Amino acid sequence: MKYKTLVLTGKYAALSIISFITLTPLVWTLLSTLRYGVVQNRSFFPSLSELTLKNYIEIFQDGMVFIYIRNSLMYGGLSAALCVFIGLMAGFSLSRYKLPGKKIILTGFILIMMIPVLVLLVPLYFMFAKLNFLNRAALIIIYAAGNTPFCVWLNKTYIDSIPRELDEAAYLDGCTKLQTLKHIIFPLSLPASFSTLIIIFVNGWNELIFALIFLDRVQFRPITSGILGSLGRYVNEVYKMNSFAIIACVPILILFFVFQRYIMGGLTAGAVKE
Repeated sequence: MKYKTLVLTGKYAALSIISFITLTPLVWTLLSTLRYGVVQNRSFFPSLSELTLKNYIEIFQDGMVFIYIRNSLMYGGLSAALCVFIGLMAGFSLSRYKLPGKKIILTGFILIMMIPVLVLLVPLYFMFAKLNFLNRAALIIIYAAGNTPFCVWLNKTYIDSIPRELDEAAYLDGCTKLQTLKHIIFPLSLPASFSTLIIIFVNGWNELIFALIFLDRVQFRPITSGILGSLGRYVNEVYKMNSFAIIACVPILILFFVFQRYIMGGLTAGAVKE
Protein backbone atom coordinates (compact mmCIF):
# COMPACT_ATOMS: atom_id res chain seq x y z
CA MET A 1 0.00 0.00 0.00
CA LYS A 2 2.81 2.40 0.92
CA TYR A 3 4.63 1.47 -2.29
CA LYS A 4 1.59 2.30 -4.42
CA THR A 5 1.15 5.60 -2.60
CA LEU A 6 4.79 6.44 -3.17
CA VAL A 7 4.57 5.63 -6.88
CA LEU A 8 1.39 7.68 -7.24
CA THR A 9 2.99 10.61 -5.44
CA GLY A 10 6.04 10.38 -7.70
CA LYS A 11 3.84 10.40 -10.81
CA TYR A 12 1.93 13.47 -9.64
CA ALA A 13 5.18 15.22 -8.74
CA ALA A 14 6.68 14.48 -12.16
CA LEU A 15 3.52 15.67 -13.93
CA SER A 16 3.48 18.83 -11.82
CA ILE A 17 7.09 19.63 -12.74
CA ILE A 18 6.47 18.98 -16.45
CA SER A 19 3.32 21.13 -16.35
CA PHE A 20 5.20 23.95 -14.61
CA ILE A 21 8.02 23.88 -17.19
CA THR A 22 5.52 23.79 -20.07
CA LEU A 23 3.05 26.38 -18.83
CA THR A 24 5.46 28.99 -17.42
CA PRO A 25 6.53 30.39 -20.84
CA LEU A 26 2.90 30.44 -21.97
CA VAL A 27 1.79 32.29 -18.85
CA TRP A 28 4.60 34.81 -19.24
CA THR A 29 3.70 35.33 -22.92
CA LEU A 30 0.07 36.00 -22.04
CA LEU A 31 0.91 38.33 -19.15
CA SER A 32 3.51 40.22 -21.18
CA THR A 33 0.86 41.22 -23.72
CA LEU A 34 -0.69 43.38 -21.01
CA ARG A 35 2.48 45.50 -20.89
CA TYR A 36 3.49 48.14 -23.40
CA GLY A 37 6.85 49.41 -24.63
CA VAL A 38 10.32 47.91 -24.89
CA VAL A 39 11.47 45.04 -22.68
CA GLN A 40 12.99 46.06 -19.36
CA ASN A 41 14.06 44.23 -16.22
CA ARG A 42 10.62 43.84 -14.74
CA SER A 43 8.89 41.40 -12.46
CA PHE A 44 7.25 38.28 -13.85
CA PHE A 45 3.74 39.56 -13.13
CA PRO A 46 2.79 43.03 -14.40
CA SER A 47 1.65 45.52 -11.81
CA LEU A 48 -1.84 47.01 -11.94
CA SER A 49 -0.42 50.30 -13.23
CA GLU A 50 1.18 48.47 -16.20
CA LEU A 51 -1.96 46.66 -17.36
CA THR A 52 -3.02 47.86 -20.79
CA LEU A 53 -4.53 46.55 -24.02
CA LYS A 54 -2.62 49.00 -26.17
CA ASN A 55 -0.67 46.25 -27.95
CA TYR A 56 -3.87 44.58 -29.15
CA ILE A 57 -5.46 47.91 -30.08
CA GLU A 58 -2.50 48.93 -32.26
CA ILE A 59 -2.34 45.53 -33.96
CA PHE A 60 -6.04 45.62 -34.83
CA GLN A 61 -5.82 49.24 -35.95
CA ASP A 62 -3.05 48.28 -38.36
CA GLY A 63 -5.54 45.98 -40.10
CA MET A 64 -3.06 43.45 -41.54
CA VAL A 65 -3.95 40.87 -38.89
CA PHE A 66 -7.44 40.56 -40.39
CA ILE A 67 -5.93 39.83 -43.83
CA TYR A 68 -3.62 37.21 -42.32
CA ILE A 69 -6.48 35.54 -40.44
CA ARG A 70 -8.67 35.54 -43.56
CA ASN A 71 -5.89 33.90 -45.58
CA SER A 72 -5.28 31.27 -42.90
CA LEU A 73 -8.99 30.47 -42.76
CA MET A 74 -9.04 30.08 -46.55
CA TYR A 75 -5.92 27.91 -46.79
CA GLY A 76 -6.84 25.72 -43.84
CA GLY A 77 -10.54 25.48 -44.66
CA LEU A 78 -10.24 24.71 -48.38
CA SER A 79 -7.40 22.24 -47.95
CA ALA A 80 -9.30 20.47 -45.15
CA ALA A 81 -12.51 20.27 -47.19
CA LEU A 82 -10.65 18.95 -50.24
CA CYS A 83 -8.74 16.43 -48.16
CA VAL A 84 -11.85 15.15 -46.37
CA PHE A 85 -13.67 14.72 -49.70
CA ILE A 86 -10.80 12.72 -51.22
CA GLY A 87 -10.27 10.78 -48.00
CA LEU A 88 -13.93 9.78 -47.76
CA MET A 89 -14.10 8.61 -51.38
CA ALA A 90 -10.81 6.71 -51.15
CA GLY A 91 -11.59 5.32 -47.69
CA PHE A 92 -14.95 4.01 -48.92
CA SER A 93 -13.34 2.33 -51.92
CA LEU A 94 -10.53 0.76 -49.91
CA SER A 95 -12.94 -0.43 -47.23
CA ARG A 96 -15.71 -1.88 -49.34
CA TYR A 97 -14.10 -3.20 -52.52
CA LYS A 98 -11.43 -5.76 -53.36
CA LEU A 99 -9.12 -3.53 -55.38
CA PRO A 100 -5.97 -4.84 -57.08
CA GLY A 101 -2.91 -3.76 -55.10
CA LYS A 102 -5.02 -2.66 -52.15
CA LYS A 103 -2.42 -3.62 -49.54
CA ILE A 104 0.32 -1.93 -51.55
CA ILE A 105 -1.72 1.28 -51.69
CA LEU A 106 -2.34 1.28 -47.93
CA THR A 107 1.32 0.51 -47.23
CA GLY A 108 2.27 3.32 -49.59
CA PHE A 109 0.14 5.76 -47.61
CA ILE A 110 1.94 4.75 -44.41
CA LEU A 111 5.33 5.22 -46.05
CA ILE A 112 4.30 8.66 -47.33
CA MET A 113 3.29 9.69 -43.80
CA MET A 114 6.78 8.68 -42.61
CA ILE A 115 8.57 11.03 -45.05
CA PRO A 116 9.55 14.38 -43.48
CA VAL A 117 7.67 17.19 -45.19
CA LEU A 118 10.78 19.35 -45.58
CA VAL A 119 12.35 16.68 -47.81
CA LEU A 120 9.70 17.49 -50.43
CA LEU A 121 10.05 21.27 -50.18
CA VAL A 122 12.65 21.81 -52.92
CA PRO A 123 11.19 19.30 -55.45
CA LEU A 124 7.70 20.74 -54.99
CA TYR A 125 8.97 24.29 -55.38
CA PHE A 126 10.74 23.53 -58.67
CA MET A 127 7.78 21.51 -59.94
CA PHE A 128 5.27 24.30 -59.30
CA ALA A 129 7.74 26.92 -60.57
CA LYS A 130 8.06 25.04 -63.87
CA LEU A 131 4.29 25.02 -64.13
CA ASN A 132 4.21 28.75 -63.25
CA PHE A 133 1.86 27.86 -60.41
CA LEU A 134 3.45 29.47 -57.36
CA ASN A 135 0.31 30.95 -55.84
CA ARG A 136 -2.33 30.36 -53.20
CA ALA A 137 -3.90 27.46 -55.10
CA ALA A 138 -0.57 25.61 -55.02
CA LEU A 139 -0.40 26.03 -51.25
CA ILE A 140 -3.91 24.62 -50.80
CA ILE A 141 -3.07 21.63 -53.02
CA ILE A 142 0.14 20.95 -51.05
CA TYR A 143 -1.67 21.15 -47.71
CA ALA A 144 -4.39 18.78 -48.93
CA ALA A 145 -1.94 16.32 -50.51
CA GLY A 146 0.20 16.20 -47.39
CA ASN A 147 -2.74 15.29 -45.17
CA THR A 148 -4.56 12.95 -47.56
CA PRO A 149 -2.84 9.69 -46.44
CA PHE A 150 -3.84 10.32 -42.82
CA CYS A 151 -7.38 11.21 -43.88
CA VAL A 152 -7.73 8.10 -46.05
CA TRP A 153 -6.53 5.80 -43.28
CA LEU A 154 -8.82 7.32 -40.67
CA ASN A 155 -11.89 7.17 -42.93
CA LYS A 156 -11.06 3.66 -44.09
CA THR A 157 -10.74 2.45 -40.49
CA TYR A 158 -14.00 4.08 -39.49
CA ILE A 159 -15.95 2.78 -42.51
CA ASP A 160 -14.66 -0.73 -41.73
CA SER A 161 -16.66 -0.56 -38.48
CA ILE A 162 -19.92 0.25 -40.31
CA PRO A 163 -21.88 -2.99 -40.95
CA ARG A 164 -21.90 -4.05 -44.58
CA GLU A 165 -25.52 -5.11 -44.15
CA LEU A 166 -26.46 -1.42 -44.38
CA ASP A 167 -24.83 -1.23 -47.81
CA GLU A 168 -26.63 -4.37 -48.94
CA ALA A 169 -29.97 -3.03 -47.70
CA ALA A 170 -29.38 0.19 -49.65
CA TYR A 171 -28.56 -1.79 -52.81
CA LEU A 172 -31.77 -3.80 -52.39
CA ASP A 173 -33.70 -0.53 -52.18
CA GLY A 174 -32.25 0.48 -55.54
CA CYS A 175 -29.41 2.76 -54.43
CA THR A 176 -26.31 3.03 -56.55
CA LYS A 177 -22.85 2.90 -55.01
CA LEU A 178 -22.62 6.69 -55.05
CA GLN A 179 -26.07 7.02 -53.46
CA THR A 180 -25.07 4.50 -50.80
CA LEU A 181 -22.00 6.57 -50.02
CA LYS A 182 -24.05 9.76 -49.90
CA HIS A 183 -27.08 8.57 -47.92
CA ILE A 184 -25.62 5.77 -45.74
CA ILE A 185 -21.86 5.90 -45.34
CA PHE A 186 -21.33 9.66 -45.23
CA PRO A 187 -23.89 10.40 -42.48
CA LEU A 188 -22.57 7.54 -40.36
CA SER A 189 -18.92 8.57 -40.86
CA LEU A 190 -19.49 12.21 -39.96
CA PRO A 191 -17.58 11.91 -36.63
CA ALA A 192 -14.44 10.72 -38.42
CA SER A 193 -14.84 13.27 -41.21
CA PHE A 194 -15.38 16.08 -38.72
CA SER A 195 -12.31 15.05 -36.72
CA THR A 196 -10.08 14.98 -39.78
CA LEU A 197 -11.52 18.31 -40.93
CA ILE A 198 -10.54 20.00 -37.67
CA ILE A 199 -7.10 18.37 -37.47
CA ILE A 200 -6.19 19.21 -41.07
CA PHE A 201 -7.48 22.75 -40.63
CA VAL A 202 -5.24 23.19 -37.59
CA ASN A 203 -2.28 21.78 -39.52
CA GLY A 204 -2.88 24.31 -42.28
CA TRP A 205 -3.33 27.13 -39.78
CA ASN A 206 -0.01 26.34 -38.04
CA GLU A 207 2.06 25.69 -41.18
CA LEU A 208 4.86 28.18 -41.89
CA ILE A 209 7.63 26.89 -44.16
CA PHE A 210 5.62 26.24 -47.33
CA ALA A 211 3.72 29.51 -46.94
CA LEU A 212 7.02 31.33 -46.55
CA ILE A 213 8.52 29.79 -49.70
CA PHE A 214 5.51 29.69 -52.03
CA LEU A 215 3.95 33.09 -51.29
CA ASP A 216 5.85 36.29 -51.99
CA ARG A 217 3.07 38.87 -51.62
CA VAL A 218 2.30 40.32 -48.21
CA GLN A 219 -1.46 40.28 -48.81
CA PHE A 220 -1.33 36.51 -49.42
CA ARG A 221 0.44 35.62 -46.17
CA PRO A 222 -1.27 33.44 -43.55
CA ILE A 223 -1.08 34.34 -39.86
CA THR A 224 2.13 32.36 -39.23
CA SER A 225 4.25 34.03 -41.91
CA GLY A 226 2.49 37.31 -41.09
CA ILE A 227 3.88 37.12 -37.56
CA LEU A 228 7.35 36.32 -38.91
CA GLY A 229 7.15 39.20 -41.37
CA SER A 230 6.24 41.56 -38.53
CA LEU A 231 9.53 40.90 -36.72
CA GLY A 232 11.13 43.76 -38.60
CA ARG A 233 8.52 46.24 -37.45
CA TYR A 234 8.26 44.99 -33.88
CA VAL A 235 11.89 43.91 -33.36
CA ASN A 236 12.19 46.01 -30.20
CA GLU A 237 8.60 45.42 -29.09
CA VAL A 238 8.53 41.89 -27.72
CA TYR A 239 5.27 42.54 -25.89
CA LYS A 240 3.55 43.44 -29.15
CA MET A 241 4.96 40.34 -30.88
CA ASN A 242 3.61 38.23 -28.03
CA SER A 243 0.21 39.87 -28.52
CA PHE A 244 0.35 38.91 -32.19
CA ALA A 245 1.11 35.30 -31.21
CA ILE A 246 -1.77 35.20 -28.72
CA ILE A 247 -4.18 36.49 -31.38
CA ALA A 248 -3.04 33.67 -33.68
CA CYS A 249 -3.63 31.06 -30.97
CA VAL A 250 -7.11 32.17 -29.89
CA PRO A 251 -9.14 30.79 -32.88
CA ILE A 252 -7.52 27.36 -32.58
CA LEU A 253 -8.03 27.23 -28.81
CA ILE A 254 -11.69 28.15 -29.21
CA LEU A 255 -12.06 25.48 -31.90
CA PHE A 256 -10.65 22.76 -29.65
CA PHE A 257 -12.55 23.80 -26.55
CA VAL A 258 -15.86 23.83 -28.43
CA PHE A 259 -15.37 20.65 -30.46
CA GLN A 260 -12.96 18.56 -28.38
CA ARG A 261 -15.64 15.99 -27.51
CA TYR A 262 -16.45 15.43 -31.19
CA ILE A 263 -12.78 15.35 -32.19
CA MET A 264 -11.88 12.65 -29.67
CA GLY A 265 -15.07 10.73 -30.45
CA GLY A 266 -14.26 10.72 -34.15
CA LEU A 267 -10.68 9.60 -33.60
CA THR A 268 -11.54 6.73 -31.25
CA ALA A 269 -14.82 5.56 -32.82
CA GLY A 270 -14.23 2.68 -35.18
CA ALA A 271 -11.02 1.67 -33.45
CA VAL A 272 -12.68 -1.49 -32.14
CA LYS A 273 -14.98 -3.67 -34.17
CA GLU A 274 -18.03 -5.01 -32.44
